Amino acid sequence: MNAAQECLGISLSSSNMHSTSHSSLVSNDGDSTHLFSNLGLVFFGSIMLSILGLIGYYLQSAYSTVHTAIWDRMVRTLEITNENIEYEWIMEHINKHSKWQTTNLSLNSKIEYDDHGKSFLDRRFLLGQGTHYFYFKGQWIQVTRTVENNKKNSKSEIVTLSTYGIYIRSDFWKNFLNEASEKQLDAMERGCPSTLFVMMSGTDGVKEALTEDLRDFLYSADWYNKMGVPYRRGYLLYGPPGTGKTSFIAALASHFGFNICIMSLSDPLMTDADLSRLLNTPPTRSFLLLEDIDAAFTKRDKDSKKKKKRKKTQKEEEEQDCSSDYDEECRSSVTLSGMLNATANRFVTKTDSLHRFVTLTIHSMIQMMYSRFYDTANEQHCSRFLEAITNTERNNITPAQLQRHFIRFKDKPEAAIEHVAQI
Repeated sequence: MNAAQECLGISLSSSNMHSTSHSSLVSNDGDSTHLFSNLGLVFFGSIMLSILGLIGYYLQSAYSTVHTAIWDRMVRTLEITNENIEYEWIMEHINKHSKWQTTNLSLNSKIEYDDHGKSFLDRRFLLGQGTHYFYFKGQWIQVTRTVENNKKNSKSEIVTLSTYGIYIRSDFWKNFLNEASEKQLDAMERGCPSTLFVMMSGTDGVKEALTEDLRDFLYSADWYNKMGVPYRRGYLLYGPPGTGKTSFIAALASHFGFNICIMSLSDPLMTDADLSRLLNTPPTRSFLLLEDIDAAFTKRDKDSKKKKKRKKTQKEEEEQDCSSDYDEECRSSVTLSGMLNATANRFVTKTDSLHRFVTLTIHSMIQMMYSRFYDTANEQHCSRFLEAITNTERNNITPAQLQRHFIRFKDKPEAAIEHVAQI
């Protein structure tokens, strides 16, 4: 009996152990399934987030592309600075087409002259800083005017024009600019009456000689390029105030249809850099008029004056004092590096300030320059020219002086020899 119970107990115990083991395995399998299920959800969520991120990126890129395309199609923008020659023309053109009166204005006043020479004040109200609107040929145009201060304490103005619409012609701004500049260009072409040049009188045929020389220069661009000579021409006009130097230049510019750009070299704020920039960026077909050229140099050759000590009368001393005072008052920080057109009241600075002699003693160089400028010249012509130079007994002739002489007698080798004394 006991043995049977023991056997049964063993059997029951074994059955319980088997049941417990089976229950443990079932529990472990359930945990693993739950874990793998969670990992699957995380992985699937990551993939979905990545896909949504890519979709969002491409949608944003597509939106930006479409927005840019639509903006480029519907908006035309034009930016102009006050350094542009058309700036004032455009501002006047905007004033003519502006239908709305604005309280934000800026004043631009100029002294003008009528046909009888009487001066009057031309006062114009322009658009002030900020945003304005006007109507032009079926399009509303937004105008934004801003002013910026540069490093040199000068103001730089920027005007931005914008127009909006679906059907805007590609040449819209071109037509706008053409209309804005049309009247201004017509006024420039009219210039001064042609009778002014006819009425101008010169001394010893100066007007006729200068006119003929300038006309020859205007038709010699190819020759200058061929010879490697800078294509520019300069004249120094001097004389007392009121003798018609500036009037003659104005009449000459009107006769040839040129503009006049005036620079005052006596301005103490003018520097060599400013002068160089202005000389290198002139408008086309322009006379550059450099006024007060005799007062443009900071250094005078006072040493040479001290060496020439002599007795002076009271009148001479007074004239010398006036001359010294004039030099002190008119000094500026500029030194002349180039000149196209200039006027001066006195002819006192020519000898030392406008000419820097470099001795030229090599005869072969003179002959080479002569033969280079005159293709038809032979050895006999070169020898005659060299002999004529030698007979002048001058040892301070520079290549620049020879070049000016050859330009003056362009295509005239015989005349260059005969007029050597004019170098």
